[in-house]
Amino acid sequence: MADKGQAKLEAKARVGEVACLKIVSVGDAGAFLDWGLPKDLLLPWAEVRRDQKHRVVPGRKVLVAVFEAVDGRVAASMRLDAFLQDEAEGLREGDKVTLVVAEPTDLGLRVVVNHRYWGLVHANECFKIPPRGHVQDGYVKALRPDGKLNIALAAPGYAKVEAATETVLRVLRRHGGSLPVTDRTPPQEIYELFGMSKKAFKLALGALYRERRIVLEEARIRLAAP
Repeated sequence: MADKGQAKLEAKARVGEVACLKIVSVGDAGAFLDWGLPKDLLLPWAEVRRDQKHRVVPGRKVLVAVFEAVDGRVAASMRLDAFLQDEAEGLREGDKVTLVVAEPTDLGLRVVVNHRYWGLVHANECFKIPPRGHVQDGYVKALRPDGKLNIALAAPGYAKVEAATETVLRVLRRHGGSLPVTDRTPPQEIYELFGMSKKAFKLALGALYRERRIVLEEARIRLAAP
């Protein structure tokens, strides 16, 4: 009997969700995945494409969809296209969504949207590629005529600027109220410091300067005196 004081175990993924899970062992039936419960989750060989089998080794993490099999047992599948749609329904531009990172492509970053759809974050918005399975919020940037989703990692419109200003202030405070950056600082350096695009950074600087919360100097920005 489990100790009453022991924390209740929760699955790392539920039926209908996509998650990146670690392979515990591999056998004749398939691979067994750690999903946070005492009994490991089975990834049957039938749910692994031939070109994916080289990834199925103990200790490695794989991106899977969790589903309920015909016999009622819960299992995992690496055949994500069988569970995800290219054409989205019920989403509009600006909607906040949950993203699971799948893989980088020539166009940018392929992501799973709300555990139901495929989406794309274009390369010019990906300054740093998150690892496969990383979960974060995103926003519908555009719903294309073919129904496919273009995704942004930052909030659109005013909400985006407001969030960016708070980030700039927080980073400035963490660095003693001053940093050697300006609107001429390279985009990669801005992203490494603030986690945002140069465009968002410049919009935040403008808003903070108008509110007299920062001082813009020749080679740096600093917090305004209270």
